Amino acid sequence: GTITPTATATRTATPTPTPTSTSTFTVVPPTHTSTPTATRVTIEPPDTATPTPTPSATQTFTPTPTATRKPLLTGVQSTYRPIAPGVIEITMHVNKEGLDGMIYDIEIFYNEQEPPWQSAHPLEWPEGWGPMPEPGGMVGWVTASNPLRFCQKVTFVVQVTPPVTGATLHIHLTDKNHNNIGYVDSQPVP
Repeated sequence: GTITPTATATRTATPTPTPTSTSTFTVVPPTHTSTPTATRVTIEPPDTATPTPTPSATQTFTPTPTATRKPLLTGVQSTYRPIAPGVIEITMHVNKEGLDGMIYDIEIFYNEQEPPWQSAHPLEWPEGWGPMPEPGGMVGWVTASNPLRFCQKVTFVVQVTPPVTGATLHIHLTDKNHNNIGYVDSQPVP
């Protein structure tokens, strides 16, 4: 006989890992907060009274930083009525002396209407006014020398898609320097 060597499996003990103490750190990225700044708009009526040494009160509006719309402007009344399919006539009437001669632009933003407008084209406007260049998303009229006057109703005609269905229109009004001084809600009339 021949002797064949046989291999014997030997088990080697694997040491059990010893728990080690670890520290876990949570990395929190720095927080960046930006504080929105509100623009303060001051509307002062022209001084028509005899000056007195007492300072006059100033009406100040501070819009919320996230709002796109300026404050609701009292002292201007607006209505509109359909005059043809998709065509409306908007009437503006300044009924507060303090706003006499202050309004030089009328702007209507499509996305602020209900339902939002897809397009609009100015058709008619008062003498001394003209349509604004349409940057898309807005329609309006502007004047350089004929601002809205106290107790003088004026009308503007616009074609709107889709046709206006009786909802309130939100119309922005701006001053001579094209600064938005507020908006009016134009109400439908038959």
